[in-house]
Amino acid sequence: MKYKILLPLFICVTLFCTAQDLHFTQHYNTPMSVSPGLIGIFNGDQRFIAAGRGQWHAADAPYSTFHGSFDQKIYSKKLGKGFIGAGGAFTYDRSGDSRLALVQLNFAGSYTYQLDTENLITGGLMLGAGQRSFDMADLRWGSQHDGELFDPTIGSGESFNESGYVYPDFGVGINYRAQKTDKRTHIDIGAAAYHLHRPNQSFTEQGESRLQPKYSLYANQLYQLRPKFDLYVNGLAQFQDQYFEGVVSAGGRWHLNQRRGKELALQGGIAARLNDIGDAAILAGELHYQYWRLGLSYDINISEYRIASNRNGGPEVTLRYIVKFVKPIPVFKICPII
Repeated sequence: MKYKILLPLFICVTLFCTAQDLHFTQHYNTPMSVSPGLIGIFNGDQRFIAAGRGQWHAADAPYSTFHGSFDQKIYSKKLGKGFIGAGGAFTYDRSGDSRLALVQLNFAGSYTYQLDTENLITGGLMLGAGQRSFDMADLRWGSQHDGELFDPTIGSGESFNESGYVYPDFGVGINYRAQKTDKRTHIDIGAAAYHLHRPNQSFTEQGESRLQPKYSLYANQLYQLRPKFDLYVNGLAQFQDQYFEGVVSAGGRWHLNQRRGKELALQGGIAARLNDIGDAAILAGELHYQYWRLGLSYDINISEYRIASNRNGGPEVTLRYIVKFVKPIPVFKICPII
């Protein structure tokens, strides 16, 4: 298949590129954080996902991130060779001594057209809002130094809207799915764009700080090598203004039990986060049981910041649950996503 060649080429491109935005190591387990084009692209009818991430706790500058999402397929005879995907996502992130916080609530929809049983293309749109805020209580300013000592009773002289601001946001995405209906082999290749209207991020009424557009390219492949063993290779590249971040990962999945209703599989692999400072080497593993998937990963800091972090990066946990409905045969045959 042609797409066997595309993913290695994609990974080679990311290795030579040189952004660190809100991100997940297990981006392949948080699809709505990557692209609206991935809504509804899963084997089932409803999908629930929760993800949590911590970072830099050893360096006394902690980041904490939570993400939850839900999406489902909507079938209709009027849609012909396709279906609609609909869902929503909530994200909360807090970092640093100022407890700089980001809250995002997004709603998204997609349409998937079935070119044939092994090729599908999806277009998606996300609409939502975000809020940023921070707390000045633990911040210190030069104006609070009386010449000899720091005096917290002295005013900072700074004027901010600490309660934050709310801004609208939207994104678009496209995804191509190629699959083998007689095997577990499949690949998703796509692109997404966010913040195209460059919302203002300033904490002052007079100031202006525009959030630059972010663009994502990704490819996630699962290839069945043996009846009980699969190889996976994933890649994500994100570009925002002059910044770049790439994540590449590879590993294997062992199917220990394939009996219906008792499915059990273990997955393990390695990954790397790439940017201007090198960033992190990553260990990752997953437990698959029936319709549940538990993912664990840990970032080992390899950048110059490792002196402060003692090479500790960030643990990440993801949990996914899929619901499958019993559908009439004519509806079930509309789109057999593996």
